[in-house]
Amino acid sequence: PTSDRITFDLIFKMQAPLRFQGKITHVAALDGTTMKAGINIEGSGHSDAKKSVQDRLNSLLEMIRTDKN
Repeated sequence: PTSDRITFDLIFKMQAPLRFQGKITHVAALDGTTMKAGINIEGSGHSDAKKSVQDRLNSLLEMIRTDKN
């Protein structure tokens, strides 16, 4: 790795992907093939939706929390 920045898509089932940019804060190896990364989200990508990417993420997370209860 030569950069501590990453751009990634967060995908929820049956939803358009949400694009984010972030700074990698830490990385840990879980086993020989899997790594876990902590990411500080610093921005979001373009959205065609009326809601901002952050608002869409908050709505989807709230929906998951509600479904678990």
